[in-house]
This record gives sequence, structure tokens and C-alpha cells, in this order.
Amino acid sequence: MYMPKITLLAFLVASSSASVLRISRRQGIIPQCAIDCRASLDLGGCDPEDSQCLCNNQEFVVAVEACINDTCDIADTEAALEIIETLCV
Repeated sequence: MYMPKITLLAFLVASSSASVLRISRRQGIIPQCAIDCRASLDLGGCDPEDSQCLCNNQEFVVAVEACINDTCDIADTEAALEIIETLCV
């Protein structure tokens, strides 16, 4: 299933939530390339725990899309999209 690239932002929102991040890492759900993207991005003034701010920050959305597209392979991008499906909606 294809989802709009803008929804890649939701991955970062998921990784901003400590409990989601711990569970996802433990289960191996979040690809390492996406975790690395999250760690390297400028949050654009948003608090890492403020999902609404992150979801509404267009510069952040563009940066997420570019980083994941540049660093993740197809399988990892698809894995990130599975997480994204339920976030930022």
C-alpha cells in the first residue's frame, strides 16, 4: 500500500514518544536508518514530544522525507510506513 510521502513525518513523531520508541526498537520495528534520520534532524523549534508541532512543521516534514528517501532502502521505507499509518492523523 502506498502512502503519501508527507506521512513519513509520523515516523519521527513515533520516535519522539519514549514509550513507542522503546517498544518499537525492542521489537525491531523502526529501521535503523529512520532512527538515524530522527537523530540528525532539526526539529524546527518543536519540542521532541510535541507531535502536533512536528506534524504541522512543513520544513520538518520535507527534511524527514528527504532523509528517509536518501538513507533507507525500499524495505526499510515500507517498514517505516507501517508505523506511520497510525500516526499524525
